[in-house]
Amino acid sequence: MNITLESLIILLIVAGIAGAIGQWLAGYSRGGLLTSIVIGFIGALIGTWVSKQFHLAEIYTLQIGRTNFPIVWAILGAALFVDIGLAALHNQELGFMGAAKLAQRAMASGKSVQEALGEADR
Repeated sequence: MNITLESLIILLIVAGIAGAIGQWLAGYSRGGLLTSIVIGFIGALIGTWVSKQFHLAEIYTLQIGRTNFPIVWAILGAALFVDIGLAALHNQELGFMGAAKLAQRAMASGKSVQEALGEADR
C-alpha cells in the first residue's frame, strides 16, 4: 500500500478528530493529540469490526488516497473503546471480560458505563 505524505497527514488529522470526538462522547478529557490519533485509529478498527458483525452499512466513509476511513464507526468505536477502558481502569479487578459485561449491561439498561460502575461500587 503506497500512501503519500499528504494522505498520511490528512489521515492522521481525521483520526485525531474522530478520537477527540469519541473521547468527548465517553467523557474522557486526558491526553493530547497523539492520544486522540491512537484512539481514532483503534476506534476505526473496533467500529468497523462491530459494524461487520451486525451487518451494518458504512454510514460515512472518507476516502483518503486509496484508504477508506469510516468516520462514524471510528467515532463510535473510539467512544466504546474509551468507555470500556475507563471501566477497566476504574475497577482493575474487573478485567477485560468484566468490563465488556459491564458495558453490555449498561447498554441494555440505557445507562453509561460510568453510571453502571457507580451502581456496582455500592
